[in-house]
Amino acid sequence: MSVHVAPSLHAANAANAANAANELYCPACELSYPEGAECPKDGTRLVSLIVPVDSLVGRDIDGRFTILEQLGHGGMGAVYRANQHSVGREVAIKVVHANLASDQAVIKRFLREARLASKLSHPNAVGVLDFGQTVDGLFYLVMELVSGQTLASVFEQDGVFDARRVIKVGMQVCEALEAAHQLGIIHRDLKPANIMMLDTGRDLVKVLDFGLAKLLGNEASDMSRSNGLIGTPAFMPPERAIGGSGDARSDLYSLGCILYLLGSGTAPFTSEDMQDLLMKQVIASAPPMVNVPYALATVIDRLLLKSPDLRYQSAAEAREALEDVLTELPPPSRRATTQASVSTSLLDDAVSEPISGPISGPVARTSSPAIDVERMVREDTLLAPTPPHPLPIPRARTRWPWVVALSAIAVAVAVVGLETREAPAKNVEAPIVVIPVPTAVVPAVVPATSVAAGVESTTAKPASVSRPRPVKVVPPPPRRVTGPQFPF
Repeated sequence: MSVHVAPSLHAANAANAANAANELYCPACELSYPEGAECPKDGTRLVSLIVPVDSLVGRDIDGRFTILEQLGHGGMGAVYRANQHSVGREVAIKVVHANLASDQAVIKRFLREARLASKLSHPNAVGVLDFGQTVDGLFYLVMELVSGQTLASVFEQDGVFDARRVIKVGMQVCEALEAAHQLGIIHRDLKPANIMMLDTGRDLVKVLDFGLAKLLGNEASDMSRSNGLIGTPAFMPPERAIGGSGDARSDLYSLGCILYLLGSGTAPFTSEDMQDLLMKQVIASAPPMVNVPYALATVIDRLLLKSPDLRYQSAAEAREALEDVLTELPPPSRRATTQASVSTSLLDDAVSEPISGPISGPVARTSSPAIDVERMVREDTLLAPTPPHPLPIPRARTRWPWVVALSAIAVAVAVVGLETREAPAKNVEAPIVVIPVPTAVVPAVVPATSVAAGVESTTAKPASVSRPRPVKVVPPPPRRVTGPQFPF
């Protein structure tokens, strides 16, 4: 990391060396000295806490960066897009506001932020690459430049997020917070404006601006005692709203406010008066969420509990709770898959529907196994009309219905033979044999004896049953026919 002394400032303020405003500060041990170039305890280069007002666009920073344009500004400083000469890449540079340079607490906080944030390396957190002070006193922080929009802008454009999207954003923020908390860093100002959504098409989240971070357990780094409250009231936990310092669980409360906003369309507590809003954060209960899955609302409600001891005790625990809810949600493509299956089923039914009407040639082979018998029929053979809703074709079939059918044919032929020999002059009609029909329509089969006698073709409707029934021979009324016909 680069930390530079500002010699020109030393000369300009030599007459006021005793003045506290010209304090020289060690960012390593966080101690101040009235003069000197290096810290007498650890040898770190001292920095001046006085920053002159200067125009930054077009400025060259230490011969390594060129500031191209301003991207935005916040309470502590402005952010610029810059070019890093050594590797030819664009970076973001944050510079402390000149009007805050005389505030030693602000400068110390800035340097503390830089030192701690430079240790944080995580895919869901914006990385800090470098920090320091220019030769003329500018304090800067170099960060990776990400392409995208803040979560606040995305929410303003898209409106309420669905449950799955809320959970995925929350889980990624938890990942970043977990990595930061393990290093002793808390954010202290978590809000939609400090969360970036990258232009990747899949809601990749990066948490930025750990500029209000503080070292856990170090009273010297508690900045709540200077310059009032730190944070944004709409997302501020109650322990900070009353002036406390808070801890890592305070970030989880802020996360709860963010997820509540994304899922319901409004923040849990709103007011045009800041004092009233802070009071609501301390004593009021958030209205029940509507149009949000119960399991997700339960997680958010726990994040918003007033007592830190009742919230999730770590970002990892909160992430696991969100992940459990995500596994309970129905798959996003379930409805589309169901519709596709129904459409395919209907299409299959339409394609496999039996054809009715005269056939002038061989019957076309279909996927039904029941029609794999006697494929060739005579030109004058007719198929029975198709019922409005044909019975479904079972996958597995036994052979015994065909055995019964062949037995019935044999019995009928024997009866016809006897009647023909006993009364050759009588006009008799072939018996109608009712046999089990396997679901598919099978063309009428003309026995060999009928062909020899010149059978007059007739059309009979096959019996359609769901399960086999006993063979029944029905005596016909007297009319002239020359042979039997057996519909299958």
